[in-house]
Amino acid sequence: MEMNELFYRDAYVKEFDGVVVSCEKMKDGYGIVLDDTAFYPEGGGQPGDTGYLNDVKVTDTKRIEDLVVHLCKESIAVGTVVHGRIDWDRRFDNMQAHTGEHLFSGLVHHLYGYDNVGFHMGEVIQVDFNGPLSWQDVNKVELLANQAIWRNEPVIIQYPDEKTLSELDYRSKKELQGKIRIVCVGKEDVCACCGTHVQSTGEIGLFKVLTCEKHKGGTRLTMLAGSKAYAYVSMLFEQGQKISHLLSAPMEQLASSVEKLQKEKTAADGKLQQYVRDNLLQKVQNARVENGLMILFGEGVSRNDLRHCAKQALLQEEVKTIAICSKEDNSSYSYLIMSECLPLRTLGKQLNQLLDGRGGGSDELIQGTFLKEQEEIVTVLKEVLHG
Repeated sequence: MEMNELFYRDAYVKEFDGVVVSCEKMKDGYGIVLDDTAFYPEGGGQPGDTGYLNDVKVTDTKRIEDLVVHLCKESIAVGTVVHGRIDWDRRFDNMQAHTGEHLFSGLVHHLYGYDNVGFHMGEVIQVDFNGPLSWQDVNKVELLANQAIWRNEPVIIQYPDEKTLSELDYRSKKELQGKIRIVCVGKEDVCACCGTHVQSTGEIGLFKVLTCEKHKGGTRLTMLAGSKAYAYVSMLFEQGQKISHLLSAPMEQLASSVEKLQKEKTAADGKLQQYVRDNLLQKVQNARVENGLMILFGEGVSRNDLRHCAKQALLQEEVKTIAICSKEDNSSYSYLIMSECLPLRTLGKQLNQLLDGRGGGSDELIQGTFLKEQEEIVTVLKEVLHG
């Protein structure tokens, strides 16, 4: 820990005074170094702080060649005394998230023996573990993490001497040299870490896992802590209230109400599709046939029903070629053409060219999509398929 790293001496400092010791032109602005700073530089998966030096916006903070560099759009003269103001809400979100991640990762390590091999904090916390975790495992760890939060256990930061460190069982992603900073989160975790943390687990407030998926032989999780977790749960509650109102069902019964609605929709869709098929079959019975060609139009007809109705049409002795088109939601037309006498594979290319179509098939059957209007489709079908 360097003497100019106020963020380590007191992670709760929101405003401070410092002196500019260097200001260097950089790619997108200026890099400003102070004699002391409460701005945390990006590191250990935690984003760098933002805020202000006097009225100059600090867009990020990074550690460059062991110096804490404040990235700014404007320059500040060397020797200037500046008043620093950290974006505290953002910093405290990061402190809640980082300590929450330690709590969760420590529990996973104790329960399953897996290591945290990847960590990133942004809109969500993303953590990779080098072993498989099921949703049941994740829910168990999540509950234990929140129970530790409710117990309001202390978060202690220490710099053990070599002897103490050699006897300490702690987590670390890599081999470390020199003075090692150890963060102890209650009884759940002991880990080498360079980030900023809350003083007790109770300040994390709430911990919620969002997703769990397989990743490179292990598990990738996304999660939220603190105010972001609260905002997420509140959003879900508001959404649940709206859905409850729309379904006229208690929130506790939303899942069963949606399942019932899905079953009713499936049944209704089946009845509708049967009606569409029956209506098209009726058209098959009443359609005009010109020179062995029958042309039919429907709407919302499935590919299977197009094929079924085409086969039924070809059972009529006078029908040698059948073209059925179904209007889709985007105003295009799905088509299926079957013939007992025409080389449809070749003719299909001609039809697609004339009707902005896509598709293909065999000499006996072609299918695809036309983008022209019905009147033009009829005209082109007659010209091409009569020939």
